[in-house]
Amino acid sequence: MEAPTHPDHGGQGKPKRNWTLIVCVLILFIVLVNGSVAWWHTLILTPQLIGQNSAEKENQFELIRPDIAALEVNDFLEIQKTGTVSLTGLRTEMLALLNDPAVHGNYALYVEDLTTGAWMGLNEREKFFPASLAKLPIVVAIYKRIQDGMISPSDKIKLEATDIDSRFGTLGFVEPGAEYTIKDLIYYTLVQSDNTAARTLLNQLSLDDVMEARLAMGLDWPKEKDDVTKASVKEYANMFRS
Repeated sequence: MEAPTHPDHGGQGKPKRNWTLIVCVLILFIVLVNGSVAWWHTLILTPQLIGQNSAEKENQFELIRPDIAALEVNDFLEIQKTGTVSLTGLRTEMLALLNDPAVHGNYALYVEDLTTGAWMGLNEREKFFPASLAKLPIVVAIYKRIQDGMISPSDKIKLEATDIDSRFGTLGFVEPGAEYTIKDLIYYTLVQSDNTAARTLLNQLSLDDVMEARLAMGLDWPKEKDDVTKASVKEYANMFRS
């Protein structure tokens, strides 16, 4: 928090009376006291804001709300007990948006506040083809194998010609035989939604690996290893939460 700047209180030449100096000192004292009171008021009433400033300066929590991430565990648990979140306003806005005659198609929406568990949904249980969201269970299954010590993030894998898919991602334009680490393939899969990276990772898994990952996150049982079954946005929210 930056200290406020104050204008100079100087005058022309030297003060002719002692009381002028006394008045200046009193004014400075009042300004400092008011500033201190305002600072303590902010510190006592809005500790989240103080934590937010601290977290932003440290730049340690890019994907988490900084005011929540900066809290101590006990403080966070207390806020969970007493905090309330209303998503009614958001739901009203989303309904108005989707009911606009200019909007076409079928939509589903699910929002959850991870600090309180409050949630709001529109068609949240309707099933959709997950498209590239189907890559997430693949990565989860890979992480499970890493956790079990079956593979390492530094292991290198060659891209097979049958896995090259240029429809999405930069690896679709790489020559077969190029080597990438599992860590790199995870990055391409999640950040670029790279089809080739996802296919290559999938080849490192068995059907049981994929089934275990999907079932652990509440998704349907796949018939085949690369089976893309329909899922609701609420089901996929379980995966993002985990």
